[in-house]
Amino acid sequence: MKASFLSIAAAALMFAACNEPLNEAAEVEDISQKSSPTNFTDGQTILGKSIENPYSLTYMREALKEFSQTSLSKAALNYEIKANFLYVRFLPKNPEEFETLLSDTTIELFDRPMLCEIIQEGESYHDPSLPKDAITWQYTTVPIDYKFPKVQYEILDSCFVPEDMDESISKSFSDFDATELTPIAFKLAGLESELEKGISKKRKTPKGHFHVWDNYHNKWVGIVGIKVRVYNGIRWDHTHTDFEGNYEMSKRYATTNVHYKIKFRTSDDIIINNKMLDLDAAEEGLGWHSHGGYSKSFDTGSKIWMWATVNNAVYIFRKQLCPKLNIPTPKIKLHVFASNNKSKNWSGCAPMCRHIKVEIAQWQKFCTAYIGVGVQTLFDVIGPDVMIFHNENTQNVYSSVFHEMSHVCHYINAGKSYWEKYVTFIINHFGYGQISQKNSGYVGLGEMWGNYFGNYVCNKEYFGNPFNWEEMEDWYHPGLLKSLYENTLLTNRNIFDCLTGDVTTYEQFRQKLIRKCWQNGKIDECFKNYGF
Repeated sequence: MKASFLSIAAAALMFAACNEPLNEAAEVEDISQKSSPTNFTDGQTILGKSIENPYSLTYMREALKEFSQTSLSKAALNYEIKANFLYVRFLPKNPEEFETLLSDTTIELFDRPMLCEIIQEGESYHDPSLPKDAITWQYTTVPIDYKFPKVQYEILDSCFVPEDMDESISKSFSDFDATELTPIAFKLAGLESELEKGISKKRKTPKGHFHVWDNYHNKWVGIVGIKVRVYNGIRWDHTHTDFEGNYEMSKRYATTNVHYKIKFRTSDDIIINNKMLDLDAAEEGLGWHSHGGYSKSFDTGSKIWMWATVNNAVYIFRKQLCPKLNIPTPKIKLHVFASNNKSKNWSGCAPMCRHIKVEIAQWQKFCTAYIGVGVQTLFDVIGPDVMIFHNENTQNVYSSVFHEMSHVCHYINAGKSYWEKYVTFIINHFGYGQISQKNSGYVGLGEMWGNYFGNYVCNKEYFGNPFNWEEMEDWYHPGLLKSLYENTLLTNRNIFDCLTGDVTTYEQFRQKLIRKCWQNGKIDECFKNYGF
């Protein structure tokens, strides 16, 4: 289980609505399919028997003794095996402690023991000795000098990993390569079947690519920025894909297979998750494959298609479109819930739950009744910052993401207090209400910007299509911003800079535009044409 203890104070919802895969070297396995691996289930991971740790000091010292008896290396006779890594597990007591571990980029967390057979790969594992509503043990390997955070931990084994030892130590025994001990230790641990012949000459660095099908442009595109993890025994490595979906690990592996997993958490803390209340990112175990590399492409039939497409759209908005249009890029930790089940009424929302606070009971009521997404009460609820509901094609997903990310930009500009009033109004009125109601300006300005800018970046900038929207939608009339952009000298940045936390009515917005941009007559005319 990644995390089910839900005790972060919560918030409520606000609604608004490459080419073909590259050919790799022969040893890189490339699988394209429309479904998840047959050994993967949405349920719990089922573990088998424990596996011996060949890197334990016991096996490594026995391996050195055996090597010294058959080798002419004097250095080997004088070599001393000392621990350089620790196999450990953590038990975070609450989401704050769990987030402390997740934020440590020097470690990689496993929700199950690393030295154990996997009978059936599932979405998560939960230690049966712990309560179901507790965060489960998190396993990893850390350097011997690792500074442990203030989270309960247990050292399970002291290890010597010659492949990853300090280079200065390695060079002090120039005529002895300590990695020659690894195959001996594997045999002593009963893991001879894991080895290849000529192991010391066939270490390989796992690399490959992950692609997703873009059914608008009819081509495979890279899944950009996601984490890729490999491990075998206690040795793990991780990296992130580049814009083309390519990855390459930093460590070399000598065993026949390593285990691969992809995780939708970028290096700059954009998290795509598939459960509204998850603390961590959506992830998929891909099984054991060649240590030379593994590649895979995900078509629209795969549940990963939705996560990957949302992930790419968020990246393109933040890294390409915002800089191009001179709109400040949202640089905050963002939890994006990507659902495979379409809502009753919404294509998406941007509640910013991890960043603001509103009445939780009202949020639960609104969620269940209005969008058809039930929320279970477990202490305080952790909600997402952005929600994207299932769409049938790439363009629809991108349109929803660009719209909601436009709201995220507005949140950065307007601040928490503004957003709390924005969200509260929508919850209390089960929608956008009427212009005559108190605080309606928060919603009107927010929805106007989200509708306009989301459409602008989606259609004009990215897909090259005409605007596809209703300019007089509801009472907030997003066409006003299009008119301001097209009929005055205002830029999108000029408009955005006036949507600050102190601008909460259309009249305040008009006055600030005039004050900052000196376009009195034309601005007044645009407002009048749209009834403001």
